[in-house]
Amino acid sequence: MFTLKTFYYLKKVYIMLIACSIYSLSLAPSISAESFKIGILTGLTGGYGPWGQAGLQAAEVAAEEINAAGGVNGQKVVLIPSDDKSTAEGAVVGWKRLVEIENVSAVAGIESDGAIALLDESESAKVPIMCPACGTPKLASLGGKYVWRFTGGDDDLGVIMAQIALERTNSVAVLTQLGMEATEGISDVFIPSFKKGGGSVVADIRFSGKAASFRGELEKAFSSSNHVVISTNLEVGTRLITEYLRRNYGGTLYAIPELIADDVAQLGGGVLDGKIFGVSPSYDYENPAFVSFAKAFKAKSGKAPSSAMYEPNYYDQIIVLALAAVAGGANDGETIRNNLVSVANPPGKIVYSFAEGAKVLKSGGDIDYNGSSGSIDFNRFGNVSSFYGEVTPKDGSWNEVRAVELKSDLR
Repeated sequence: MFTLKTFYYLKKVYIMLIACSIYSLSLAPSISAESFKIGILTGLTGGYGPWGQAGLQAAEVAAEEINAAGGVNGQKVVLIPSDDKSTAEGAVVGWKRLVEIENVSAVAGIESDGAIALLDESESAKVPIMCPACGTPKLASLGGKYVWRFTGGDDDLGVIMAQIALERTNSVAVLTQLGMEATEGISDVFIPSFKKGGGSVVADIRFSGKAASFRGELEKAFSSSNHVVISTNLEVGTRLITEYLRRNYGGTLYAIPELIADDVAQLGGGVLDGKIFGVSPSYDYENPAFVSFAKAFKAKSGKAPSSAMYEPNYYDQIIVLALAAVAGGANDGETIRNNLVSVANPPGKIVYSFAEGAKVLKSGGDIDYNGSSGSIDFNRFGNVSSFYGEVTPKDGSWNEVRAVELKSDLR
């Protein structure tokens, strides 16, 4: 029965809850309504965790530089991170929070599966998506509306992987994890390219990443060839390579970018050095933008940018978003999207930093931003061309062996 005593008790509880709420709000970080908010939707945990963590630091370097130069159209850049747990499902959940609750103007840092899942949503919401390392071949023809990427696609990378394998063998087995854009996409490029180069794919093994052991898959692969391509995500690939080392198969391995993390380079305490090879973007290390970024990144993180983590790409996506907003005179997603090409592509004065580019734009000039990841010239599908290097582990980290020029006749 509801009594007067109950009423006063509930009233007291209500007042305490209000007080607690006010106190909690006072402790929360203050984000002004006058902020230029960019969501960082990336895998901070899961298979893409190493890239997401390094990439977030690189994006923070960019935001700090932009704010030190006066911000964007009178607003400070605020990055709002959201962990998509390295899954398409996580990307969809994170997108809703960032776009519908946080009201971000753009979303950066996303991976291939998430970008494909959000193609329609980004266009409907008029919120551009930046892909620092999306490789899926689907974006070769589906990007450019509201999804843009800062690296070449797997349709290039798979060809170059075929090139470096063909230099060592004319026979390979391919292990591919099912259910991922990145893994299946790159295998589907590698296989026909390897065959065009005169090679033979003696085993095309597709498997579920949920298996407790990969003994059967490894036995089938190495009974077919001493050269094996591993196309999996980081978590599955780490387990598979650990099993490969335990069973002492030997031979030569070829890894897709999802495996080119120091976690893999450190497996076996140096056993993999010179025995596993991969392909990763190569940068112009004398480019003024790269030199400046590398110095700032090392000051922030305590280490130099890796040859495998795409940090320059994560940095450039934030700079380009900010410059597009300055060019359009507004910080909304549609304005940014409409000015991305104008600040990234020729003609215009070549600039190497946000401060330099913003100065030219404010004086009425045109710019051509050349970033730390190189020349960012978008085609009509929002893609750029990249240079690539062959990498292999050394002393616990991946190191570039040489630059590799793509052979277009293997497409």
